[in-house]
Amino acid sequence: MGEQAHSYAIETLDLAREDSRILPAGHTLIVHADNERDLALARRAIQALDRGAVPGRAARRAERIERLVEVLIAEEPLSQVEADLETDNAALRARYLETVPTLTAADLHLVAGSEAANRSALAAGWKKDGRVFAVSHKGVDRFPAFQFSDGRPRPEIKRILLALPRELTSWQIALWFASGNGWLGDRTPQESLSDIEAVVQAAARMREATVG
Repeated sequence: MGEQAHSYAIETLDLAREDSRILPAGHTLIVHADNERDLALARRAIQALDRGAVPGRAARRAERIERLVEVLIAEEPLSQVEADLETDNAALRARYLETVPTLTAADLHLVAGSEAANRSALAAGWKKDGRVFAVSHKGVDRFPAFQFSDGRPRPEIKRILLALPRELTSWQIALWFASGNGWLGDRTPQESLSDIEAVVQAAARMREATVG
């Protein structure tokens, strides 16, 4: 329990009308919670189930109430944490797109001087071969521009991508490239490409960190 506990008293007259073996009429059920938010969740859960009562099922309903209260109080904070993480992640992505230059497949088609009829084919082929990566924004692949030199993939990018853990998403890769790295003297990998061996080693450290 926290420093300040909160209680919610539920008069059990309705329960008693269904089955006096649960709680005699006039008794009160006390629900304790560490804060008002958890208490409100418990109240909503109990009231919702109470409205759906069916005569003869009081014992099972009481068990369901208990289980539901436990689930709500135990899991709802986690759901809030997940929502906060999603909000933070969205903010990071927005900041990334604002600060890191990116190119579309059509941009690369033009810069590379490709004559292919399909303006997405060139970049799509590079991505499929693991020579570059792209992040998706509004359904469109955006290729971070630091991966290219004279409209072509820098060869060191493929080495780095191969060293990184395979389970990383494209956005996780992008944010890794753009984040300060202790193995690189707190420089970002994308600004340290001139020291390719150090960046590859830093990427390999990421793979080691995911083992076990």
